[in-house]
Amino acid sequence: MKHPFKTFYTTGEEVKFESVNKFEGRSSYFSYFPTGEIYEQKLEHNWFAHANKKLSDKRRDEETQQFLKEWAGARGRMEAEI
Repeated sequence: MKHPFKTFYTTGEEVKFESVNKFEGRSSYFSYFPTGEIYEQKLEHNWFAHANKKLSDKRRDEETQQFLKEWAGARGRMEAEI
């Protein structure tokens, strides 16, 4: 098993990896599989809810930007006619 680094970047101390945690060294939630405990299910639910909220916020922002762009173009054409 190859470890991502041997010493901490900030302190220079040696890193001691445990062989029990097979996902050690990875930083993504996607590599975590819940065991079915209630608190883990709640954590996973909150994680997915947050991911969905980020996605819906991004979509809303993109749609708002597109709407404002169309509105500005229409306003410019209207003012040019007047």
